[in-house]
Amino acid sequence: MARYRPIASAAAEQLRQVISRDFPPGSQLPNEKDLAGRLGVSRNTVREALAQLVLDGLVERRWGVGTIVREPGSQVSLSLLAIKPIRDAIADAGRTPLLAHAAAVPALPPSEIGTALRLGPEEKAWCVERLFCIDDTPAILLRDYAPMVLRNRQIDLVPLCELNVTIIELLGEQAGITVDRMEGVLDAVAANGDLADLFRVQQGQPLVRVHQQSLLPSGDVVIYTVAHYLAEQVRLSFART
Repeated sequence: MARYRPIASAAAEQLRQVISRDFPPGSQLPNEKDLAGRLGVSRNTVREALAQLVLDGLVERRWGVGTIVREPGSQVSLSLLAIKPIRDAIADAGRTPLLAHAAAVPALPPSEIGTALRLGPEEKAWCVERLFCIDDTPAILLRDYAPMVLRNRQIDLVPLCELNVTIIELLGEQAGITVDRMEGVLDAVAANGDLADLFRVQQGQPLVRVHQQSLLPSGDVVIYTVAHYLAEQVRLSFART
């Protein structure tokens, strides 16, 4: 599997190039056997590569039809199972990622988040709020909470106010940690108060909310994220194998 996944990833990148060159939006891709012959890989590798492109929102499967190249300007697809920067997911869908708002400050987190991060009752955490736009439309609001000290090192999350910086990479550089997995709970909420203002939508418009914990190999929670997604712009996806 360790060898197979890089092969599938390479095949997915080859498919991206083939699609951009030969298959305009709305067109149907050849079947898996023909694609395997074209790329010089196995059908299983092509199937895995196509699954990645579905998660990235570049193509979609239509029952009884086949695999279709998606139209530009459609929803950005974010995989619930992949650890991938949001900016990359937006760019992979042919859209432009922007940061409409970003702030990183030390503050007392909500009690349940402080408990998950194993902080004391009066212990502050880094609280980072970022509002991502898809093209010019506010679409994804992330509120990340992380300890101010990890492995006896002071953490600085102010660089997250830049679009090209990710929290996992930053914590890896500053504290030498590796996120092993993510766990989350998904529900629906209404865009009321500041949420409606941030997303520029009417009060009460539905949003998808995800409470997500990023865990170290030890099982300790290192990042607690509360994310809100505008369903008109973002499609959350998953694949089970």
